[in-house]
Amino acid sequence: LIWLWNVEGEPLALTAEVEICATSLRWHPTASGGRGGGETFVLACVDGSFKLMSKQGRVEKSVPAHTGALTAVGWSHDGTSLATAGEDGAVKSWSRNGMFRANLAQAEGTVYAMCWSPDSDQILYSSGKHLV
Repeated sequence: LIWLWNVEGEPLALTAEVEICATSLRWHPTASGGRGGGETFVLACVDGSFKLMSKQGRVEKSVPAHTGALTAVGWSHDGTSLATAGEDGAVKSWSRNGMFRANLAQAEGTVYAMCWSPDSDQILYSSGKHLV
């Protein structure tokens, strides 16, 4: 289940029911600096896919992205790119619409966390005890 909550900790609505366990989700950045809520979010799943979903909970696109669970997902700050990381050790770049762009890195083990730099031209990720 995916619930929408307000900042006071009150549930607003059940947004979606999904058939697969989610590992991460992120709102798409909005033109107003993230205020007012986005219309789209991305859902990372244990089957290695990510799903682009509408605010109403409709799956707009499902993309098979990794072998094993997808462990981290994040939009670039300008919202033009999406990065994913997984149990397969891969860090990948995707367009806003879910089209594959590039393999950015290949770690020896699971990539547990990942984030964009403030100017969205670099990605920091962790694998084991290493930050890369």
